[in-house]
Amino acid sequence: MTRNPQLSITPVTAPIKVALLTDDPLLRAGLSSLLAQTGSISVVEQNDAEVALWDAGVDAGKTLARLAELRTLPVPAVAVVGDQAHVAPALAAGARGVVLRDQVGPGIHAALTAVRSGLTVMDAALAE
Repeated sequence: MTRNPQLSITPVTAPIKVALLTDDPLLRAGLSSLLAQTGSISVVEQNDAEVALWDAGVDAGKTLARLAELRTLPVPAVAVVGDQAHVAPALAAGARGVVLRDQVGPGIHAALTAVRSGLTVMDAALAE
């Protein structure tokens, strides 16, 4: 495991400021609810964020086209992808973390914390 020395390590006790970048209103509502339950994550506008939670969407054709958006984000991003085929392209496009859409759950807090600290993370289901 390596850490990016250019990124400062933020204490884990500080709330994580996360921007939700998705076009899916159902996913946005679900993620907002899930993140609010942790108590240590604040959903904020993109300009105020420390980390972005970026949704690749469910349309495979649009996912590949939207990957360029990852390169333009001013903060590190955790990409939510639909399947394993989009993991490598998301990482190549600049995502610092990748989780499967159907695996987003309690582990998302750990992923956001790790990415905010400069680490690269991957959903355990993808590591196999």
